[in-house]
Parts: sequence; C-alpha cells; structure tokens
Amino acid sequence: VLSKYGLSFEDYVMTVVGSGSEAGRTLNKLSQIRRSRPLTQQEALKQKKLLEEQGRIRDTVMRIENIRRGIMLWLLMKMVA
Repeated sequence: VLSKYGLSFEDYVMTVVGSGSEAGRTLNKLSQIRRSRPLTQQEALKQKKLLEEQGRIRDTVMRIENIRRGIMLWLLMKMVA
C-alpha cells in the first residue's frame, strides 16, 4: 500500500511519529490550561461536588426513613384490621 502512494516505510513512520508528537504537545497545553484554573473556581468545583455527595447521602437517609414510616403504617393498619 505504501509503494502505491510513493512512500517508504521510514517516511510513513516519521509521519506517524510526527502526528503523535503534535498530539502530545496539544494534550500538554490543555493539561496546563486546566491546572491554571483560578483557585476560586477550583474551590467552587470542590464545593459543588461536596453538595452533590451530601445530596445523595440525604436522599438515601430519606429513602430509609420513608421505608420505616411505611412499615409502621402497615403494622398499624394490620393491628386495626
């Protein structure tokens, strides 16, 4: 296939390596941009994650509480009936 397009194996390897190097440089720049986020934004993200986790914990506790109430009501109805 390479000879069909007039490329040697060495040229093909250099093209692939060059593309990989360029992609690596781009990823490095993106990583540096992400790390340079102002501290207030980082704190805001941490706060948002914390609130989401607390919301999940609260939902679980409320689900357990509702199950408990349902069982108590079921027992009460069973005693009355």
